[in-house]
Amino acid sequence: VRDDEIKRVTEFLKKQATPAYDDAYFSLKNQPKGDGIAKEENDDPLFPQIIEYIKESQKASTSLFQRRFGIGYNRASRIIDSLEEMGYIGPNNGSKAREVYLKKEGKEEDE
Repeated sequence: VRDDEIKRVTEFLKKQATPAYDDAYFSLKNQPKGDGIAKEENDDPLFPQIIEYIKESQKASTSLFQRRFGIGYNRASRIIDSLEEMGYIGPNNGSKAREVYLKKEGKEEDE
């Protein structure tokens, strides 16, 4: 298809009717980060166990959750996203495990 053909078809379609835009994209784009991903509490049944595990081990990664809890990549990844959104773990650090901000019971946090 040549450029002049694309232009002719585009001009023809423009004359047929006015566009009807779907504003759903724009309303999603303006929502606060994390909306729909991380809530105050994640509703995954393993979430409380994972919180306890990261407190004790001070480690968090998708592959670690997959192996330790026998879950798939998508589920582990959603949990990691939720933990980060809630401020429990740090951002992605390449191939290394993420920094855990939750401390073991009885330990003071270094801030």
